[in-house]
Amino acid sequence: MRKWIGRIGVLLLLLALMGAAAYGAELEIGIASAFESEHVLVKSAAKFKEIVEERSGGRIKVNLFPGGVMGGEEQITEAVSIGAVEMQVGGGLPIYYFAPEYYFFDTPYVFRDFDHYMAVWDGAIGQEAKQLIEANGNTKMLGVVYRGMRQFTSNKPVRVPDDVKGLKLRLPMLETWVAVWQAIGASPVPIPLHELYTALATGVADASEGDMEQLWSHKLYEVQKYISLTNHHVQTGNMSICADFYYSLDEDTQRLIDEAAKEATEWGTQLVLEREQQLIENMKEKGCTILETDAEAFRQAGAPAVEKMFTTHFPVTTWDEINKY
Repeated sequence: MRKWIGRIGVLLLLLALMGAAAYGAELEIGIASAFESEHVLVKSAAKFKEIVEERSGGRIKVNLFPGGVMGGEEQITEAVSIGAVEMQVGGGLPIYYFAPEYYFFDTPYVFRDFDHYMAVWDGAIGQEAKQLIEANGNTKMLGVVYRGMRQFTSNKPVRVPDDVKGLKLRLPMLETWVAVWQAIGASPVPIPLHELYTALATGVADASEGDMEQLWSHKLYEVQKYISLTNHHVQTGNMSICADFYYSLDEDTQRLIDEAAKEATEWGTQLVLEREQQLIENMKEKGCTILETDAEAFRQAGAPAVEKMFTTHFPVTTWDEINKY
Protein backbone atom coordinates (compact mmCIF):
# COMPACT_ATOMS: atom_id res chain seq x y z
CA MET A 1 0.00 0.00 0.00
CA ARG A 2 2.79 2.45 0.92
CA LYS A 3 4.48 1.69 -2.40
CA TRP A 4 1.34 2.69 -4.30
CA ILE A 5 0.82 5.79 -2.15
CA GLY A 6 4.42 6.73 -2.91
CA ARG A 7 3.88 6.23 -6.63
CA ILE A 8 0.67 8.26 -6.55
CA GLY A 9 2.49 11.03 -4.68
CA VAL A 10 5.23 11.11 -7.32
CA LEU A 11 2.59 11.17 -10.04
CA LEU A 12 0.78 14.06 -8.39
CA LEU A 13 4.06 15.95 -8.05
CA LEU A 14 4.83 15.42 -11.71
CA LEU A 15 1.34 16.59 -12.64
CA ALA A 16 1.80 19.70 -10.51
CA LEU A 17 5.13 20.48 -12.17
CA MET A 18 3.98 19.74 -15.69
CA GLY A 19 0.69 21.55 -15.32
CA ALA A 20 -1.49 18.58 -16.33
CA ALA A 21 -2.47 19.01 -19.99
CA ALA A 22 -5.68 20.94 -20.48
CA TYR A 23 -8.61 19.04 -21.95
CA GLY A 24 -8.66 19.51 -25.71
CA ALA A 25 -5.09 20.85 -25.94
CA GLU A 26 -3.28 19.50 -28.99
CA LEU A 27 0.12 20.92 -28.08
CA GLU A 28 1.95 21.76 -24.86
CA ILE A 29 4.84 24.18 -24.54
CA GLY A 30 6.95 24.44 -21.39
CA ILE A 31 8.78 27.65 -20.48
CA ALA A 32 11.47 27.34 -17.80
CA SER A 33 13.26 30.12 -15.93
CA ALA A 34 15.74 30.44 -13.09
CA PHE A 35 14.00 33.70 -12.12
CA GLU A 36 11.14 33.94 -9.64
CA SER A 37 7.49 34.45 -10.60
CA GLU A 38 7.50 38.22 -9.91
CA HIS A 39 10.51 38.88 -12.13
CA VAL A 40 9.75 40.76 -15.35
CA LEU A 41 11.07 37.88 -17.46
CA VAL A 42 8.63 35.42 -15.91
CA LYS A 43 5.84 37.97 -16.14
CA SER A 44 6.65 38.25 -19.85
CA ALA A 45 6.42 34.46 -20.13
CA ALA A 46 3.02 34.61 -18.41
CA LYS A 47 1.90 37.22 -20.97
CA PHE A 48 3.11 34.89 -23.76
CA LYS A 49 1.05 32.07 -22.21
CA GLU A 50 -2.03 34.29 -22.05
CA ILE A 51 -1.72 35.34 -25.71
CA VAL A 52 -0.99 31.86 -27.10
CA GLU A 53 -3.73 30.08 -25.18
CA GLU A 54 -6.33 32.70 -26.02
CA ARG A 55 -5.52 33.00 -29.73
CA SER A 56 -5.18 29.25 -30.20
CA GLY A 57 -8.63 28.75 -28.73
CA GLY A 58 -7.26 26.28 -26.20
CA ARG A 59 -5.46 24.24 -28.85
CA ILE A 60 -2.11 25.09 -27.25
CA LYS A 61 -1.34 24.85 -23.53
CA VAL A 62 1.67 26.75 -22.13
CA ASN A 63 3.19 25.58 -18.81
CA LEU A 64 5.46 27.87 -16.78
CA PHE A 65 8.32 26.55 -14.62
CA PRO A 66 9.85 29.56 -12.81
CA GLY A 67 12.06 29.78 -9.75
CA GLY A 68 14.71 27.32 -10.91
CA VAL A 69 12.52 24.20 -10.59
CA MET A 70 14.27 22.97 -13.74
CA GLY A 71 17.71 24.15 -12.60
CA GLY A 72 19.79 27.27 -12.92
CA GLU A 73 20.26 29.26 -16.12
CA GLU A 74 23.11 26.99 -17.22
CA GLN A 75 20.99 23.85 -16.90
CA ILE A 76 17.94 25.44 -18.53
CA THR A 77 19.98 26.76 -21.47
CA GLU A 78 21.26 23.23 -22.06
CA ALA A 79 17.76 21.76 -21.63
CA VAL A 80 16.37 24.02 -24.37
CA SER A 81 19.32 23.17 -26.61
CA ILE A 82 18.64 19.42 -26.40
CA GLY A 83 14.85 19.78 -26.41
CA ALA A 84 14.26 18.65 -22.82
CA VAL A 85 12.11 21.77 -22.38
CA GLU A 86 10.72 23.82 -25.24
CA MET A 87 11.43 27.41 -24.14
CA GLN A 88 13.13 29.61 -21.58
CA VAL A 89 13.25 33.21 -20.40
CA GLY A 90 16.64 34.19 -19.02
CA GLY A 91 19.75 36.30 -19.42
CA GLY A 92 22.51 36.25 -22.02
CA LEU A 93 23.77 32.67 -21.61
CA PRO A 94 22.62 31.50 -25.07
CA ILE A 95 24.90 34.18 -26.51
CA TYR A 96 27.75 33.37 -24.11
CA TYR A 97 27.59 29.62 -24.75
CA PHE A 98 26.73 29.41 -28.44
CA ALA A 99 28.04 32.66 -29.94
CA PRO A 100 30.71 33.96 -27.51
CA GLU A 101 32.26 36.24 -30.12
CA TYR A 102 29.01 38.23 -29.95
CA TYR A 103 28.94 38.49 -26.15
CA PHE A 104 29.47 42.24 -26.46
CA PHE A 105 25.66 42.28 -26.32
CA ASP A 106 26.13 41.75 -22.56
CA THR A 107 29.20 43.90 -21.89
CA PRO A 108 29.30 47.33 -20.16
CA TYR A 109 29.59 50.55 -22.17
CA VAL A 110 29.21 48.90 -25.55
CA PHE A 111 25.71 50.37 -26.01
CA ARG A 112 24.47 53.87 -25.25
CA ASP A 113 20.90 52.89 -24.38
CA PHE A 114 18.21 50.30 -25.13
CA ASP A 115 17.32 51.86 -28.50
CA HIS A 116 20.97 51.54 -29.55
CA TYR A 117 21.03 47.92 -28.34
CA MET A 118 17.92 46.99 -30.30
CA ALA A 119 19.14 48.75 -33.45
CA VAL A 120 22.19 46.47 -33.44
CA TRP A 121 20.26 43.35 -32.33
CA ASP A 122 17.70 43.82 -35.10
CA GLY A 123 20.37 44.68 -37.68
CA ALA A 124 22.86 42.61 -39.66
CA ILE A 125 25.21 42.03 -36.72
CA GLY A 126 22.41 40.80 -34.48
CA GLN A 127 21.13 38.55 -37.26
CA GLU A 128 24.57 36.94 -37.51
CA ALA A 129 24.56 36.32 -33.76
CA LYS A 130 21.08 34.78 -33.83
CA GLN A 131 22.00 32.51 -36.73
CA LEU A 132 25.12 31.29 -34.87
CA ILE A 133 23.15 30.64 -31.67
CA GLU A 134 20.68 28.59 -33.69
CA ALA A 135 23.41 26.66 -35.53
CA ASN A 136 25.56 25.95 -32.47
CA GLY A 137 22.90 25.71 -29.78
CA ASN A 138 19.73 24.54 -31.54
CA THR A 139 18.15 27.64 -29.96
CA LYS A 140 16.06 30.24 -31.74
CA MET A 141 15.94 33.70 -30.16
CA LEU A 142 12.37 35.03 -30.09
CA GLY A 143 12.52 38.37 -28.30
CA VAL A 144 14.37 40.75 -25.97
CA VAL A 145 13.11 42.23 -22.69
CA TYR A 146 14.65 45.43 -21.35
CA ARG A 147 15.57 44.99 -17.69
CA GLY A 148 16.93 48.46 -17.00
CA MET A 149 20.16 50.47 -17.10
CA ARG A 150 22.75 49.40 -14.56
CA GLN A 151 23.77 52.06 -12.04
CA PHE A 152 26.54 52.49 -9.42
CA THR A 153 26.09 52.37 -5.62
CA SER A 154 28.53 53.45 -2.92
CA ASN A 155 28.98 55.05 0.49
CA LYS A 156 30.83 58.06 -0.95
CA PRO A 157 29.68 60.45 -3.67
CA VAL A 158 30.61 59.20 -7.15
CA ARG A 159 30.13 61.64 -10.02
CA VAL A 160 33.27 61.25 -12.19
CA PRO A 161 35.67 58.35 -12.89
CA ASP A 162 38.28 59.64 -10.41
CA ASP A 163 35.73 59.09 -7.63
CA VAL A 164 35.81 55.30 -8.10
CA LYS A 165 39.58 54.91 -7.92
CA GLY A 166 40.49 52.33 -5.31
CA LEU A 167 36.89 51.41 -4.47
CA LYS A 168 36.32 47.69 -3.97
CA LEU A 169 33.54 47.18 -6.50
CA ARG A 170 31.39 44.04 -6.36
CA LEU A 171 30.94 42.61 -9.85
CA PRO A 172 29.51 39.45 -11.41
CA MET A 173 32.24 36.90 -12.08
CA LEU A 174 32.64 37.97 -15.73
CA GLU A 175 36.08 38.68 -17.21
CA THR A 176 34.87 41.38 -19.59
CA TRP A 177 33.04 43.32 -16.87
CA VAL A 178 36.10 43.20 -14.59
CA ALA A 179 38.36 44.51 -17.39
CA VAL A 180 36.13 47.52 -18.06
CA TRP A 181 35.88 48.61 -14.43
CA GLN A 182 39.60 48.10 -13.85
CA ALA A 183 40.22 50.48 -16.74
CA ILE A 184 37.97 53.07 -15.09
CA GLY A 185 39.95 52.74 -11.86
CA ALA A 186 37.91 50.53 -9.54
CA SER A 187 39.25 47.46 -7.76
CA PRO A 188 36.78 44.74 -8.81
CA VAL A 189 35.80 42.09 -6.30
CA PRO A 190 34.02 39.19 -8.09
CA ILE A 191 31.26 38.12 -5.67
CA PRO A 192 28.17 35.96 -6.39
CA LEU A 193 24.91 37.89 -6.42
CA HIS A 194 23.46 36.07 -3.40
CA GLU A 195 26.42 37.39 -1.33
CA LEU A 196 26.00 41.00 -2.48
CA TYR A 197 24.28 42.44 0.61
CA THR A 198 26.62 40.72 3.06
CA ALA A 199 29.72 41.81 1.14
CA LEU A 200 28.62 45.44 1.31
CA ALA A 201 27.52 45.22 4.94
CA THR A 202 30.83 43.73 6.08
CA GLY A 203 33.13 45.89 3.95
CA VAL A 204 34.33 43.07 1.70
CA ALA A 205 33.07 45.40 -1.03
CA ASP A 206 32.70 49.19 -0.89
CA ALA A 207 30.43 49.61 -3.89
CA SER A 208 28.23 47.73 -6.33
CA GLU A 209 26.43 48.16 -9.62
CA GLY A 210 23.17 46.80 -10.96
CA ASP A 211 19.80 47.57 -12.48
CA MET A 212 17.26 49.26 -10.23
CA GLU A 213 15.31 46.06 -9.65
CA GLN A 214 18.47 44.44 -8.28
CA LEU A 215 19.31 47.39 -6.04
CA TRP A 216 15.77 47.50 -4.67
CA SER A 217 15.16 43.77 -4.23
CA HIS A 218 18.46 43.30 -2.38
CA LYS A 219 17.63 46.23 -0.05
CA LEU A 220 20.89 47.99 -0.81
CA TYR A 221 19.43 51.18 0.66
CA GLU A 222 20.30 49.60 4.02
CA VAL A 223 24.04 49.35 3.24
CA GLN A 224 24.73 52.04 0.59
CA LYS A 225 24.22 55.81 0.83
CA TYR A 226 24.50 56.87 -2.82
CA ILE A 227 23.19 55.77 -6.20
CA SER A 228 25.13 57.31 -9.07
CA LEU A 229 23.31 57.31 -12.41
CA THR A 230 26.17 56.02 -14.57
CA ASN A 231 23.90 54.20 -17.06
CA HIS A 232 26.88 52.00 -17.88
CA HIS A 233 25.15 48.88 -19.14
CA VAL A 234 21.92 48.01 -20.93
CA GLN A 235 20.58 45.01 -18.99
CA THR A 236 18.39 42.72 -21.08
CA GLY A 237 16.79 39.29 -20.98
CA ASN A 238 15.78 36.89 -23.74
CA MET A 239 12.92 34.60 -24.70
CA SER A 240 14.12 31.61 -26.70
CA ILE A 241 12.86 28.28 -28.03
CA CYS A 242 14.35 24.95 -29.06
CA ALA A 243 14.87 25.29 -32.82
CA ASP A 244 14.06 21.65 -33.59
CA PHE A 245 10.76 21.99 -31.75
CA TYR A 246 9.92 25.30 -33.44
CA TYR A 247 10.54 24.02 -36.96
CA SER A 248 8.52 20.88 -36.29
CA LEU A 249 5.40 23.05 -35.95
CA ASP A 250 3.11 24.12 -38.78
CA GLU A 251 3.47 27.64 -40.18
CA ASP A 252 0.38 28.98 -38.42
CA THR A 253 1.67 27.85 -35.03
CA GLN A 254 5.12 29.27 -35.75
CA ARG A 255 3.50 32.58 -36.67
CA LEU A 256 1.46 32.58 -33.46
CA ILE A 257 4.58 31.91 -31.37
CA ASP A 258 6.48 34.69 -33.16
CA GLU A 259 3.66 37.21 -32.66
CA ALA A 260 3.08 36.24 -29.03
CA ALA A 261 6.80 36.45 -28.21
CA LYS A 262 7.08 39.88 -29.82
CA GLU A 263 4.06 41.23 -27.97
CA ALA A 264 5.03 39.64 -24.64
CA THR A 265 8.63 40.89 -24.67
CA GLU A 266 7.55 44.39 -25.72
CA TRP A 267 4.98 44.34 -22.91
CA GLY A 268 7.70 43.35 -20.41
CA THR A 269 9.99 46.09 -21.69
CA GLN A 270 7.28 48.70 -21.20
CA LEU A 271 6.69 47.41 -17.67
CA VAL A 272 10.34 48.02 -16.79
CA LEU A 273 10.47 51.42 -18.48
CA GLU A 274 7.55 52.55 -16.33
CA ARG A 275 8.91 50.98 -13.12
CA GLU A 276 12.56 52.04 -13.47
CA GLN A 277 11.98 55.66 -12.46
CA GLN A 278 9.62 54.61 -9.68
CA LEU A 279 12.33 52.39 -8.17
CA ILE A 280 14.75 55.30 -8.19
CA GLU A 281 12.17 57.30 -6.23
CA ASN A 282 11.66 54.34 -3.87
CA MET A 283 15.39 54.17 -3.13
CA LYS A 284 15.40 57.92 -2.51
CA GLU A 285 12.53 57.60 -0.03
CA LYS A 286 14.53 54.91 1.80
CA GLY A 287 17.37 57.38 2.35
CA CYS A 288 19.63 57.00 -0.68
CA THR A 289 20.96 60.14 -2.36
CA ILE A 290 20.59 60.02 -6.15
CA LEU A 291 23.53 61.56 -8.01
CA GLU A 292 23.80 62.65 -11.63
CA THR A 293 27.19 61.79 -13.15
CA ASP A 294 29.38 62.67 -16.10
CA ALA A 295 28.27 59.50 -17.86
CA GLU A 296 30.27 60.27 -20.99
CA ALA A 297 33.46 60.63 -18.93
CA PHE A 298 32.86 57.15 -17.49
CA ARG A 299 32.27 55.79 -20.97
CA GLN A 300 35.52 57.32 -22.25
CA ALA A 301 37.44 55.96 -19.25
CA GLY A 302 36.26 52.45 -20.04
CA ALA A 303 36.73 52.85 -23.79
CA PRO A 304 40.30 51.46 -24.07
CA ALA A 305 39.23 48.20 -22.41
CA VAL A 306 36.12 47.92 -24.57
CA GLU A 307 38.06 48.59 -27.78
CA LYS A 308 40.68 46.00 -26.83
CA MET A 309 38.00 43.36 -26.23
CA PHE A 310 36.72 43.79 -29.77
CA THR A 311 40.16 42.54 -30.82
CA THR A 312 40.67 39.82 -28.22
CA HIS A 313 37.11 38.61 -27.55
CA PHE A 314 34.74 39.99 -30.21
CA PRO A 315 36.65 40.00 -33.54
CA VAL A 316 33.44 39.70 -35.61
CA THR A 317 33.01 43.49 -35.62
CA THR A 318 34.42 46.69 -34.10
CA TRP A 319 33.16 49.13 -31.53
CA ASP A 320 33.28 51.83 -34.20
CA GLU A 321 30.91 49.77 -36.32
CA ILE A 322 28.57 49.27 -33.36
CA ASN A 323 28.55 53.02 -32.69
CA LYS A 324 27.42 53.76 -36.26
CA TYR A 325 23.97 52.36 -35.44
